[in-house]
Amino acid sequence: MSTTFKKELDYLREKQFLNNTENKINVIENIHSLNIWAEIFWRRRFLHERREDPEVNLLSEFDHDNILEIGAAYGRVLKKVSLNEDIYQKNLHGVEICGGFQKYFELFQKNNPYLRDCIIYFDNFFDSSNLKLNYYDIIYLPMNTFPSFNPIKYDELFSTVRKYLKSNGVFVFSTYKIDKTTQFLKISKEDHNGEFLVELGLSPITGEHFRFEGQLTDYGAKVTTYSLYSILNREYVLQNQWLYRGGIHFVESTVFEELFQKHNFTIDKIDKTSHSIVYCLRNQD
Repeated sequence: MSTTFKKELDYLREKQFLNNTENKINVIENIHSLNIWAEIFWRRRFLHERREDPEVNLLSEFDHDNILEIGAAYGRVLKKVSLNEDIYQKNLHGVEICGGFQKYFELFQKNNPYLRDCIIYFDNFFDSSNLKLNYYDIIYLPMNTFPSFNPIKYDELFSTVRKYLKSNGVFVFSTYKIDKTTQFLKISKEDHNGEFLVELGLSPITGEHFRFEGQLTDYGAKVTTYSLYSILNREYVLQNQWLYRGGIHFVESTVFEELFQKHNFTIDKIDKTSHSIVYCLRNQD
């Protein structure tokens, strides 16, 4: 365990977010590839119906014979895309690293006829055996997923997107609307919240979340987050538990501009009309 992890865990115990019985709990940073994540995300589906996805309405503005969503989960956003009358429904694809979502996608697809021709590959976007090279007109990354990517992955993300995009294709993603890092740090104080996820006939899942105060970085700012997920039985006795450590990254616009230029993307459109800022980048390959 690194010194940073130890200090954070000690602090969480001091705050009673963790207790002494959790001294040996494993800290995981890849929960999004585990089956428990699919169960958690599926149980949030009714809450997520109200989410705004500002990328969706922009997709029809570009050529779209083939569209690919990164991190498609069970198809929540693909459903919205499929309902857009200006989108060709038969050419929608997704890629999702967590195989636990497959059964939920099949159920969601069955209950949403507009998704009948949609395909989700349960595969790793960065090293896929299913995605086609130079094939997609649009690749999009929805729901402010981009801030969860560690900046050390940016080069790999953009180079992989270009690998799958057609020449002159478009990459669409959103991120947080932060004009100045210092403004963000003023509002990003410690935060503690939770959720109770229930499904008829299944064991309850609780999620308890702690957000540390934001810290300045050379690219902007970072917030470290911890989520403690617990499965209970019907008598509410603990059965299993996962402690997930994640991060939210806030990137200065100048860093983005250098990144786009490095990977031969030009800015086709920037949309700021929603809660997010949406970038539409043209592949100049």
